Amino acid sequence: MRMARILTAVAVALIITIPGTAGAKPKPPGPSTAPPDVAAKMQAQQPAVTAANEIRRAINLSDPGGYSGIELVGTSVRLWYKGSLPTAVSAAVERARKITKVEVAEARYSNAELQTASDRLIAHIRGNPAGPAHSVKIPTDGHGLVVMTDRAVTFAATGLPDVGVATETGQRERFKAAGRVDDYAPFWGGARIENGEVTAGCSAGFGVRSGGREYLLTVGHCGRVGSPWYNGNFTHWIGWAAYERPDWELLLIETNAGGFVFDGPLNAPISRRVAGWNWAYPTMFVCSSGAYTGGQCGGLVVDGTYSVCGPDAYGNSECYHNLVASYGPDPAARHGDSGGPVFIYSGDNVIALGIISGWTGPVLYWSQFGLANSAFGVEPITGP
Repeated sequence: MRMARILTAVAVALIITIPGTAGAKPKPPGPSTAPPDVAAKMQAQQPAVTAANEIRRAINLSDPGGYSGIELVGTSVRLWYKGSLPTAVSAAVERARKITKVEVAEARYSNAELQTASDRLIAHIRGNPAGPAHSVKIPTDGHGLVVMTDRAVTFAATGLPDVGVATETGQRERFKAAGRVDDYAPFWGGARIENGEVTAGCSAGFGVRSGGREYLLTVGHCGRVGSPWYNGNFTHWIGWAAYERPDWELLLIETNAGGFVFDGPLNAPISRRVAGWNWAYPTMFVCSSGAYTGGQCGGLVVDGTYSVCGPDAYGNSECYHNLVASYGPDPAARHGDSGGPVFIYSGDNVIALGIISGWTGPVLYWSQFGLANSAFGVEPITGP
């Protein structure tokens, strides 16, 4: 059994063969590939994002038991909290109100309460992969849990246990695990990468650094600790996978990494400098750049976090937690995009938000960069 910690054992990738379509180290940054209306919305939301970050930092530092979630509401912020705000969080809210409007709303349950209940449901789903339930959503407002099923059924009909919180069902297709081909050192995000152990094609997320060492961040199901990695056409050695957090869909490959990502279409990619990272909040407009789909924008972050289950390439039932979902282009990704970067624009640069995990139709599931920061202490390499 795998343990959810650094230096864990197996996590795997989907095996896929994709024709090479793009060269390495393309032309320098150009204008944002986001549609003008999306780019304008990103810019308009920046004060709200800054205010939300102020509150989120206090939440992370003050060990608040009542925190449920933070969402953007147009250009303002809404904090969902169960009970009274701790002094540090209350002070952060007041600081944030100097930036934009901030509302504090009462949550029925805290995120911690819902996470505990969700873990119990996910354990049951993992043990019963043939059942109708395949994922669990924790809503930002803390009103309860939503169990996603592949057909319309009541909660009672799912066979899941009562976990002591309000629970409802919602219908959605099952999660599907989602390179610019010939990249070379220093390796960039958005390039195709190959697991030489199982010939599994995935995408690089971001170049990151911790403790004086550099890594490529990619998604956990693409490999395992000790797996060997190459560029998309096996012409350059990347390195060995060094650390893993499988339940959060995170894998670090130790290598010479760079502070850029590939963006734009597959047949005419451009480079973007990475300028930092940020947490994601509901209603943020985001972009992604997988190695098979290429750059695409317009995804809108939807409410809540998700735990999803599905079979891995070895036939094992796997479950991934704390994933964010965004709703945008259809399809949101393709096989081989797993691990690719999710970001917002800051001028011609990008701000790292996370890495692609999977998709279903227009819904993209991804692991937040903040989880990698929490798990491994990594920061993005900010090129050049």
